[in-house]
Amino acid sequence: MGKAELPPITEADLRALAELALGDFHDLERRTGRSYGKPMLIALCQGAALYYLGRSSRLNDFDVWVFVPRDEAHDRFPHRRVKGVPFGNAPTRAFRAKRVDLLGRSIPHRPGRSPIESVRAWLQGGNESPQELRKKACIAIWPEEVLGQVIWPIR
Repeated sequence: MGKAELPPITEADLRALAELALGDFHDLERRTGRSYGKPMLIALCQGAALYYLGRSSRLNDFDVWVFVPRDEAHDRFPHRRVKGVPFGNAPTRAFRAKRVDLLGRSIPHRPGRSPIESVRAWLQGGNESPQELRKKACIAIWPEEVLGQVIWPIR
């Protein structure tokens, strides 16, 4: 099956990606002895998010971001950390050989603002947000009530 012949990303795939990212997040805290706070949102980003939206026929890998609120009570998520793992538990068999890059960021989050609004505000912000994320797309994949919602681009 060629790149253009890959099937669509399903909600089951999104849930499996979220589960992979949550497991990695908790494992990172356990291994480092640090607390980064409670994840507020997990998103599928960049090229895979464009593929999910039907705006690209290419799917090289999955970039999954965990966003946690930045506060004084917790350590900041290590912003340069990228962990690559195979998507071996993908519900869609064609994706099992694909790589998943797990990333994260501690971002500003004000009370009363939804996690999606906080991620959008961070993406619209200045130098702190990755330029590449603004160029492509972000799709919410966790928590369940926001599964599949477009975070970026804002329509």
